[in-house]
Amino acid sequence: MYKKNVISGLITQIGKIILKFFVSVIIARTLGADSYGEITFFLLIMNLICSYGHLGVINSISFSAKNDKYDSKQHYNTNICFGFFCATFWFLVIGFTPIRRIYFSEYKTIFFLCGFLYVLFFYIYSIHESYFICEEKVFLSNKFLFYGTIIASVLILLLLFCEYITPLTYLLVLVGEYFVAAGMSYLNSGRRISLSVTPIILLDEFKYGNIIFWSSLFGYLMYRVDQFMIKDMIGNAELGIYSVAVSISELILLIPSCFTSALTGKLLNENNDEKKMHNTMAITIKICLYICVFVVFIIWFAAPIISVIYGYEYEDSILPLRILSLGIIGASLAKTVYPYYFVKGK
Repeated sequence: MYKKNVISGLITQIGKIILKFFVSVIIARTLGADSYGEITFFLLIMNLICSYGHLGVINSISFSAKNDKYDSKQHYNTNICFGFFCATFWFLVIGFTPIRRIYFSEYKTIFFLCGFLYVLFFYIYSIHESYFICEEKVFLSNKFLFYGTIIASVLILLLLFCEYITPLTYLLVLVGEYFVAAGMSYLNSGRRISLSVTPIILLDEFKYGNIIFWSSLFGYLMYRVDQFMIKDMIGNAELGIYSVAVSISELILLIPSCFTSALTGKLLNENNDEKKMHNTMAITIKICLYICVFVVFIIWFAAPIISVIYGYEYEDSILPLRILSLGIIGASLAKTVYPYYFVKGK
């Protein structure tokens, strides 16, 4: 099952890399550096909320569910309700407090509504993915997200044909991508939602997720603080140019992603056999490293093509891309290793 999950993840991520690169070229060329920087900054905040706005609870679901400590229905409904709560909370904080006036004055209310849906559907998908991981059925969540990516790519092509690509329509397409992934995950999970919450479940998940939450959060911010500074000190256009380098280099991170979900499920089921766990980790790390180094090698020498593919407006992205791609190798290895420490509770 592990092999099937890894192969499924690898095929899915390769497909996503191709499609997302294709979409990023269309969006960057169509919007121009200034508008591309505008939507990039907004998505930077939304993705920060997606990854860390749940305070590590969603990251703990697989481990918590595997322990069979709680009733499965209570466990599922508690996490779904918590996802709704978190998405609503951040929508209100970002959209209806002084934070909006200080940092998001250029964005209309419709952006925040779309941001709420984007975060909500991401949480619903991630919660179901956690249960698929526990059941070693990661290939299902990979498939559903890939379907969403395909549909989003088709919609981008239609918008390009209609000459209607704007920051808002692009955001709506991204909302649709996670709507498809979340909807298909829910329909195929065999579970049904009811509004009930068991606080002790959330408390246990928070305690466990808190082990890695803060280090992971600050690690994420370390990778993103440069974009905040560019936006604040220089402007949207420069952020748009730099974001091209970031988006291409971060496509490499999709490679370890095809391993981590399957690896977490595998390790959860090998938790009592240290020798098997070490063997699984060694093989996975080697394969991931070889693939990442090969991809970075290609990116390093192919970087000048940016000015041809994206347009000469983005020519200054070449050097940042080369620098960032080297650092991504280390980040990829760290991303591959973390499931071991997560499963061990370290």
